Amino acid sequence: MKTLLNKLKTPVLFLGIGNILKGDDAAGPKLVSLLEPKQSVKLLTIDCGDVPENYIGKIKSLKPASIIFVDAVEMNKKPGTVKLFRTDEIINFNISTHGMPLTMLSGHLVKETSAKIYLLGIQPKSLNMGEEISIEVEWSINKLAESLI
Repeated sequence: MKTLLNKLKTPVLFLGIGNILKGDDAAGPKLVSLLEPKQSVKLLTIDCGDVPENYIGKIKSLKPASIIFVDAVEMNKKPGTVKLFRTDEIINFNISTHGMPLTMLSGHLVKETSAKIYLLGIQPKSLNMGEEISIEVEWSINKLAESLI
């Protein structure tokens, strides 16, 4: 993942997306919380919760060159599996826990910021209300944070 950051234009903005009360849906906000103390002119973070569209103004003001949505994504893989998707691949995922589809949001952000947009998907084990993040997803989040920091 660190080599990915070296290839992306900076600043890179990580947007944590998800509901912290719904098990592994908290993956995005959790990763962003681990990256937040290491913010710099090259690495920026926003915890968007489950309403990333509410942060469009803040995102634009940061003038990112690259935007990475971090979210739990059903990929029919082993829990904790991580995959980076390009903007054109985001359309393949129906992420119903959020108000505005990521395809629509990413299209809007490309027009507003000219940033390259990616989705860092983390395969959830469970999205049940009131559950904690699974051990598998927690492990993946910690490894991602280590590699990015």
